[in-house]
Order: sequence, then structure tokens, then C-alpha cells
Amino acid sequence: GKALAENGDFDEALKVVRAANAPRVPDWRLTSAEGAIHDQLGNPGEARRLYQAALKLAPEEPSVLNNLGLSYVFTSELGRAEATLKRAVASPRADSRVRQNLALVVGLQGRFEEADRLAAAELPPEEAKANVAYLRAMLSQPDSWKQLERADRKPVDLKRTAGCPLRDRSEGRGRDAVPGRSRPAQPADVASAALASAAAANWS
Repeated sequence: GKALAENGDFDEALKVVRAANAPRVPDWRLTSAEGAIHDQLGNPGEARRLYQAALKLAPEEPSVLNNLGLSYVFTSELGRAEATLKRAVASPRADSRVRQNLALVVGLQGRFEEADRLAAAELPPEEAKANVAYLRAMLSQPDSWKQLERADRKPVDLKRTAGCPLRDRSEGRGRDAVPGRSRPAQPADVASAALASAAAANWS
């Protein structure tokens, strides 16, 4: 199942994770992984139902809250995404990627100074500033959120999660994004990468 998720074969990965997760004694990691796969397949309602089921098994688990927060990014519900990621960050078990995802969501709402402070706590200063500068440039483009809603869910390089510099995938190459390039990566690309990574990681 992990290999399938890493390769972007989400339909097959879904079959495998369902077979592995015992209905009578469900595993929260596999339940959350199934939710992440549903988000990749464009089924946010089912994904969020599964995240809530995982949270009943593992209350306030930051990795599940992280996935739920990213799910809200897919549907442009940034206030809910921020509130959910703040719950995740409040846990001592939250890792750097969760905190970077919070910085991303804050930046997507135009609060760039706050996003810069959050990112600077997790990334080298130059990298943090470059990410926030890219968000500024992206959000200055017309119809940014319409582009987000139309963004595809093609397989992405799992090493390029939301905790990494934003990338330009306009020609399928993992280049560092530069403001002004045509067809820059959209927020959904970042959320998609992080959720794909989570779906794979939850089998470890």
C-alpha cells in the first residue's frame, strides 16, 4: 500500500488500506491514511469523515489534524484550516511540517509578516523569506483561488511536501518557484504533496 501511494496509484492504495484496516479494531493511522487518499481522489467529505473517525481513536493526534487542515486548504476554507492546524501545533507531538503548514495557511490569508515569523522558526531565514515572497506573488495574480479549485491532483514527488520550498510544476519539473513564471504551483499542489506523503507515511 505504501508503494502504491508513493507512486500516486491512489485507487489501488485505497483497496489495500481498506483490506489492512480491521473494521472491528480499526487503526487510526490507516484510517487517516484512507482519508488522505480520499482527499487526493477529490472526495473531501469522505476524507473528513475518516479523519474524524481517526481522531476518535487518537484524540488530538497532530498528524491527523494536519491532514484535516490540509483538506480544508483544498476547498479554500482557510479559516477552518488555520484553526485545525493550530490545534495540531498545540500538541507537543507536532513536528516541523505541521508548523510549516500553519505558516503556509497564514500566508495564504495575506498575513505575510506572521507567516514569515512562523516559517522562520522552522526554516533557514532565506528559505522562509523566499516562501513568503512566493506566496505574495502568487496571491497577487488574478483568480488565484479559482485556479486552486481547478488544480489537478496528479501524482507529485513525495519529497516535495509542504515543509519544502514551493515548487513550479508547470512543466513537470521540480524547479524552485520564481515569482513571475507562467503557471506557478498552486496551494493545492502543496496540500496534495503533503497529503500524499502522509498517506504513505501512515503505513510505516
